[in-house]
Amino acid sequence: MLKPELINELQIIAFSTAATASNRVAACRSLYANGQCQDRVRTTLDMIAQSVKTPDSVRIKAIDLIDKITTDTGNADQQAVDAESVRDTLMEQYTGCQTT
Repeated sequence: MLKPELINELQIIAFSTAATASNRVAACRSLYANGQCQDRVRTTLDMIAQSVKTPDSVRIKAIDLIDKITTDTGNADQQAVDAESVRDTLMEQYTGCQTT
């Protein structure tokens, strides 16, 4: 876990249009890894990936990170639904009552 001061530095780099696209993607990766500014990271990566000024190699890195964020979010959502389904099934089996 990073110190708040370092998180602030990463945010400055990631969300500043003055920083290079490569540095912005790297900062976004660190912010995402530390669970910071998830929505803003995704929006920033989308802008970088769609910019014609961004070098192809950096666009690819941004797109890969967007894919990772989307995949991780989808897995977490599915796990929550699965856990709720299991809980409801067990409650119904053992108490005879439906929870919904």
